[in-house]
Amino acid sequence: MNHYPLRSMIVLFIAFNGFFLASLITVGQLLVDKKSPKTWLFFLLFFILGLYQSHYIIFEIKALGSFTLVNTFPIAAIFLLGPAILGITCHAVEHWPSFKKNALVHFAPALTAALISLILLIATDRSDIPVLHGYFYNQHMLILGGLGNLCFIIYLVLSARLLLNSYVLSRRVMTENPAAFAAFVILLFLLLALISDIAAIIFNSKMFMEASLIILNLIIIFLFLIVFKYPDYYKTIHRVVEKEKKRSYLKGIEIDDLSRKIADLIEKERIFTDEDLNLQSLAEQAGVTRHQLSEFMNTIIGENFSTYINRHRIEAAKNLLIQKPDENIISIAYEVGFKSKSTFNASFSKFEKTTPALFRKERLKNS
Repeated sequence: MNHYPLRSMIVLFIAFNGFFLASLITVGQLLVDKKSPKTWLFFLLFFILGLYQSHYIIFEIKALGSFTLVNTFPIAAIFLLGPAILGITCHAVEHWPSFKKNALVHFAPALTAALISLILLIATDRSDIPVLHGYFYNQHMLILGGLGNLCFIIYLVLSARLLLNSYVLSRRVMTENPAAFAAFVILLFLLLALISDIAAIIFNSKMFMEASLIILNLIIIFLFLIVFKYPDYYKTIHRVVEKEKKRSYLKGIEIDDLSRKIADLIEKERIFTDEDLNLQSLAEQAGVTRHQLSEFMNTIIGENFSTYINRHRIEAAKNLLIQKPDENIISIAYEVGFKSKSTFNASFSKFEKTTPALFRKERLKNS
């Protein structure tokens, strides 16, 4: 009685799992009501990853010889995978128009490779050709597969370069933003899968083939979990790119130093209590220009000057309303930097959703 190797059973199970998840996400993209370029690109990406999994399943159950068309999948897919990844990257970092303009150039090699590999398979007596990495190879198809891997390397480098130029893969951004780190992990996994795929062909090794399949499966699972847990993942990358573009206008400014200066001026010197404080005077005290401070406020702090200063004034006023229960509200308003009671009341209601008088009454009652 022949026993099926345990390792092969495990890898086959992984392949079935990857095929199921990839198919699930692929169908999900088709069911989206408003289909955008991003939708079709993700459809293509998961369709390709699903093809890889299905190809291994058919290979493992020794049915490749019965499905000639299946043998064209891996070579065509390797030519398709690169453009799909670059397209998704371009869409994320707002380079989509340039990619769309050259879409035919990007996808033409995949169609050409599929036709050539199909012609070679049909025209060749497959019984005399050894099975290598799940494909029926002759010298021409080996060259075609090598060109596909080279094409994938080029597109992987282009995608990484775009993400680097958009600051998504900078060390600081990856440390601060999980979405950016996830993009780095996906690129790393793709590179490892590519290396394993090339090694499988060079060494005619099923072990490397299985390693490539497992890595691709990890990518599918990783992407599935990201999309499931963070539905706005793609928008997060958009926001990272936008923020970093604006941040680049502060080139030459030490962001950490400026952050400390602003914090000291606000928290230690309490300059927000000066009713005449404005963007220009704060910029002069911080040692930057008015435009640089405005950019810093909007992109790094995430608030404009007025909102930032008034928020600190309201926090100070809240403490004084409790600490000085007998003091007039208008006196407290002047003390924290407001010029009128009406402005103070409007700002207080905006931040606390109540009036200063009601806030004081509730807090004193509960104390």
